[in-house]
Amino acid sequence: METWPPGRAGRRDTASSVAPVGSDYEHSLCPCLALVHGTPTTRRRTGMGSERMRRVNEALREVLSEEIGTLKDPRIGFVTITGVKASPDLRQATVYVSVLGSERKRRATLEGLGSSHGVLQAAVNRELHLKRTPHLSFEYDPTIEEGVRLTRLIDELAPHGNEDT
Repeated sequence: METWPPGRAGRRDTASSVAPVGSDYEHSLCPCLALVHGTPTTRRRTGMGSERMRRVNEALREVLSEEIGTLKDPRIGFVTITGVKASPDLRQATVYVSVLGSERKRRATLEGLGSSHGVLQAAVNRELHLKRTPHLSFEYDPTIEEGVRLTRLIDELAPHGNEDT
């Protein structure tokens, strides 16, 4: 039995020995060559991953907002979830919270949320059927407090003589 090209005895013919480089026939024989030549199969969908992560983060925020209200831990005060940032592989999720009250109340609330993260993760698993249930960590979000502080500063500096404008 004679093989073509010569010297390739015992090997199967590759796509480059059958068809010219870049042809459709070549890509049907060896899909990995499509990666080299940059055909449409290598183009990535842009924006789809970030849109999905935005929806996952929003769904996590909704479920956690509902479940935090049902917790019986006395350390947890008035909490608002300002945002959730899950990792792309859904192994971790950071939950940003704003707490009404003093620094001591804020620390106690974060400790209470940290100790009840298992209950909250179970609720996430029950409500959202994700591939993985992310490990929840809670962080204080100072943006609302900073917004209130800036509003007070603006009110102090604004002239009070003309209230109509």
